[in-house]
Amino acid sequence: MSRTNEERFTELFWKYRNLVVSIANRRLRDMERAKDVCQEAYMKMFEKLDLTIEDEKIKAWLIHTADNAAKDILKKGGRYREIAQSGTEEETAAELSKASGPRDDYEELLRADFRSRLLDELKKHSEKQYEVMVYTCCLGMSLEETAHRMNMNYRQAANCLYRARCWIREHFAGEYEQLRH
Repeated sequence: MSRTNEERFTELFWKYRNLVVSIANRRLRDMERAKDVCQEAYMKMFEKLDLTIEDEKIKAWLIHTADNAAKDILKKGGRYREIAQSGTEEETAAELSKASGPRDDYEELLRADFRSRLLDELKKHSEKQYEVMVYTCCLGMSLEETAHRMNMNYRQAANCLYRARCWIREHFAGEYEQLRH
């Protein structure tokens, strides 16, 4: 019995929904916008992907799409767009003065861009190391849960994480130090 695209879509939605929202929320720090990013990612998936491909490829595509959509929101100044559109100029000024200053916003954008480039390069280097890094460091999953989710044993997951960190130190240490100062 073959399943319809709608059934497959529903299955994939419930399987990866929390992961996609978590990735977007980590970057945006705004749950409502993260949910919007999740909805957008799933709409794109339904329009563009062949839903018969294996789950792991769809999961990787969803992670990448959600992260890019969240980056786009930040690049467009997404945190302040709603403030500027609501209320009077005085209310807007008051809200903005409560928020972090322009220098803090710029530094946060630099850090977000650095994280994104780092993860993109790690993904090019090793898909497994990238997934372990995202699960453990970005999503805060335990190494045990990561290993289980990736169908590997604990030692394999720990080894992937160790190798990813070594690779990151080797390729991004200088840039990381510059961002810290």
